[in-house]
Amino acid sequence: MYFADLRLRQFRSVDDPHDYVDFASEQGQRMCQQAGITVCPECGMAAIVSPSSFEQELWCMRCLDSLAL
Repeated sequence: MYFADLRLRQFRSVDDPHDYVDFASEQGQRMCQQAGITVCPECGMAAIVSPSSFEQELWCMRCLDSLAL
């Protein structure tokens, strides 16, 4: 079991926080997709996005860049 650390852009093990998976890794990208996490390509801000939001255009809250989901 992992929890999402959006600030560090990592999934960290619940049992051992030193065991982590970076969002940018292959495994991390798969986990992000499953968890509904998107990372802004412009500034790197991570956010959890509801699947119901996929039908509308979304914007990054930090840099206001469009997020392609």
